[in-house]
Amino acid sequence: MKYWDNLELSAGLSANTGIRLIFAAIFFVFLLSSQMFSYAKEDSSGKEVTVKGVFGLPVGNAIFKGKSYDEITGYLKGMGINTVIGVPLDEKLIVALHARDIKAYAEIGIFAGEEYWIKNPDSRPINSKGEPISKQDWYCGLCPTQGWLRKEKLDTIRRIVRDFDVDGVWLDFIRYSCHWEVNKPLLEETCFCSTCIEKFKADTGIDLPSDLGTAKDKAKFIINTHSPKWYSWRCRQITDFARDAKSVLTEKDPRLELGLFAVPWRDGELDNAIINIIAQDIKELSYYADIFSPMAYHKMCGRDINWIGEISEYMRDKTSKRIMPVLQVMDLSGEELTKAITKTFSANKAGLIVFDMNTIINDKKQEVLKAAFNRE
Repeated sequence: MKYWDNLELSAGLSANTGIRLIFAAIFFVFLLSSQMFSYAKEDSSGKEVTVKGVFGLPVGNAIFKGKSYDEITGYLKGMGINTVIGVPLDEKLIVALHARDIKAYAEIGIFAGEEYWIKNPDSRPINSKGEPISKQDWYCGLCPTQGWLRKEKLDTIRRIVRDFDVDGVWLDFIRYSCHWEVNKPLLEETCFCSTCIEKFKADTGIDLPSDLGTAKDKAKFIINTHSPKWYSWRCRQITDFARDAKSVLTEKDPRLELGLFAVPWRDGELDNAIINIIAQDIKELSYYADIFSPMAYHKMCGRDINWIGEISEYMRDKTSKRIMPVLQVMDLSGEELTKAITKTFSANKAGLIVFDMNTIINDKKQEVLKAAFNRE
């Protein structure tokens, strides 16, 4: 452990050195225990709280027509919901949620959005063929090294925590481009735009041969010759944004939490796509993110329900942080949803997030969710 790096253990320790060792040991035990018991958050009474969360709060849904915020939040409380991720940015609603002891977190998409392709074509990533990536269904990834884009997103986070009393912010699409939510995702290496290549050269000190004229040629050279540094550098672009986002929150209030939606892939899976394609190094990200939410859409990804708990445990072991997996309601029967929630709570005491509240209402699964949440 790094806390012990400067300790010298020998038979001839002085009394002062011995005292220092005792204090160091106490500090080490404190750090270890704080990690061991950080998986479930305590409330003001010191009692551990299991998050029973939902993504989104569609106050415009017909079921809430004519209802006050107090009535809407009372409805949520009756369902057993204690956390809303992606809360509408309405201060009166947030106050009403807090009055019911329901946490309210903002959500912001980072490196995705077709509107940016239109606004600034440089935001469209370039693949290893030297071509702009194509739209995949609804998904349009963005180049993470665009300085103007990073500034815009950080400024938005800064405005959110300045103007609204949220409990923190969840980062979505905090990754390099990939429409991963399918059985066989297209795994394209990106981004080889001029901004990325020039930044890679400047940050690493690596020079490219002068006769490499096209993005395709440069991509081939980088992947064949400098792939470890390239993949590490890409991960750093994502981790650095998380670091900067956490700094914005801490500057406003050190108690604000940073959550992160994570692609639910393990190291080595799909030719190590979590690093080589997605660029989410969750170990490095754990220095800045307080909570990880693997998007454990088991049915969409062709997995069984047990996988939700398995990927949660994997990320918990990897990060020593709270893990709140996201369960997708779409295409699940009431029985399947109940089973998924029950099994996930059993495997992951920190809790979970159901995606999303609008679908719960439209599919008339409120009573299913209420029974599952209030059973725990």
